[in-house]
Amino acid sequence: MSDRSACAISEEIERLRLLYLRGAMGLREYFEGRVRLEIEYENLREEEVRREASGTQSLSTRRTSGSC
Repeated sequence: MSDRSACAISEEIERLRLLYLRGAMGLREYFEGRVRLEIEYENLREEEVRREASGTQSLSTRRTSGSC
């Protein structure tokens, strides 16, 4: 599992989108990368739910809310 935060994953998805829009990346590469990042994001969320259920706070739940 990656040590990236949900915010970092969101930023990477946006970076992929911009590369695709600029023509620096093909559609297939874009979607493959996006699917990989979305799976990583879902795994991160599932891990946070498990931690909360076990009483352990994750880093993202300790942070104050705000944008990336």
